[in-house]
Amino acid sequence: MKRVPTVEDLEAISSDLSAGLKAALRSARTIMEQRARENGLTVSDLDDHQLLDYFTDAFIEAAPAAYAGLDRDTVQKVLRAMFSSIVTNISAAAESSRSIN
Repeated sequence: MKRVPTVEDLEAISSDLSAGLKAALRSARTIMEQRARENGLTVSDLDDHQLLDYFTDAFIEAAPAAYAGLDRDTVQKVLRAMFSSIVTNISAAAESSRSIN
């Protein structure tokens, strides 16, 4: 018989995901700053599109270490798909906003 997850199980999963997210975000910030410096820039020099590109690349690089219990390739594949969807939605919203104006 399959065990039904308890509230405590779900809270533990949520806590693990949250801790991993915080670690990935901290690492992504460091990676972004380093990449910007390598290009003679600071993060504040980046326009919105560049910032999204830098963040996406940095987060995809940083996340597998933050979620070491998960398969690295799977984490990166899921994140690429997620960010692709986000970029598509942002682009569609921006186009819609331009056509209204």
